[in-house]
Amino acid sequence: MDDRQEFADCRNCRCLATRKEAQRLSRLYDRKLRPHGLTINQFSMLSTLILAGPLPMAALAEWLGIERTTLTRNVSVAEKAGLVALGHGNDRRERIVRLTPAGRQRAEEALPAWRAAQTSASAAETNIPLR
Repeated sequence: MDDRQEFADCRNCRCLATRKEAQRLSRLYDRKLRPHGLTINQFSMLSTLILAGPLPMAALAEWLGIERTTLTRNVSVAEKAGLVALGHGNDRRERIVRLTPAGRQRAEEALPAWRAAQTSASAAETNIPLR
């Protein structure tokens, strides 16, 4: 049997289509947030800490839906930028991520850009042209 025919259904892979859409959306949000020195991943982490307060790394990773190793890299970058601070929980092995005043300010300044990206993403879902 011809391989192309055997794999023809793969052209309509829902998983691949979802991944492509996620990349497109990430680029849209990243473009809007770039003037504020943030990516959508960083903004999401900051906004989560605003909403939930300080969180253990494991809980923050779960809330954001990312692997702990990915979160460790993201927290390291944010910590170097002064946006978050790491502390210890009751157990010295537990690391708690806290938003700094600079992180809150950066998130507040970037919120209108996030809203613009959210509006663009929502309009794309409904095929409403926006300028």
